[in-house]
Amino acid sequence: MEKDLQDIAGGLDLERPNVGQIVALMRVLHNYARQAIEAQSVDVLMDFLYGHLSTTLQKINSSRHACRLGCSFCCNNWVTACTPEILYVLKAIKNDRIEHVRAKIASAAQTTAGKSPEQRRFMITPCPLLEKSACTIYESRPIVCRTAVSNDVAVCERISVNASTEEIPGTFHHHGVKGIYGLALAGALRKAGLAPYYYEYNSALHAAMLAPQAEADWLSGRVVFSAIAHDPEGEMFGSPWKQKLYEQAFS
Repeated sequence: MEKDLQDIAGGLDLERPNVGQIVALMRVLHNYARQAIEAQSVDVLMDFLYGHLSTTLQKINSSRHACRLGCSFCCNNWVTACTPEILYVLKAIKNDRIEHVRAKIASAAQTTAGKSPEQRRFMITPCPLLEKSACTIYESRPIVCRTAVSNDVAVCERISVNASTEEIPGTFHHHGVKGIYGLALAGALRKAGLAPYYYEYNSALHAAMLAPQAEADWLSGRVVFSAIAHDPEGEMFGSPWKQKLYEQAFS
């Protein structure tokens, strides 16, 4: 554990990414996943994950980024998140807003239920956790939200409003970071005996709000969102090289 922590201290090396750091991150996250099981709380795992991710992202030059408070075009997109991310988000909702948010989540889940990512391209469906175009759980947002960046807000608007097929001009590093942390987290959860799947955000939020015991059940090894179709690549180990990384981490 100490050696792995040393290998990833100060965040990941984005200029010279290496397998060793990914493997070390996966093992460290597995250790925190085991702590989460013992504590019966996802907090210890997610606090470390998001803190470390933030340290890595701070290494990226953000001077060209167009992302600003109040710009929420990307918050209309198809989003997937894994179970601990969903549970962590719900914990961030203030008690005095629970009923208001519950209604918004239920409405969003009903609107997007059964819709594919392709179908969602033609739907303007704001995240139910937005208020006045700002994220109300910003410090607890999932990995995909933390790594979504753009260098041109006009392109984001055309994609969101006009279903443009343009590519968002962001950074290669952010896309890579999203994949690395998503894979490392999935591997850690898989090794700990916890469901590592990624689910459509609105449906999973709704299901979690209807299941008060979701955190305890998931930390006991149950698949708490079994009624929700998970991402086809949800377990993230369908390709040989990803499976090899997992085996390297835990052989």
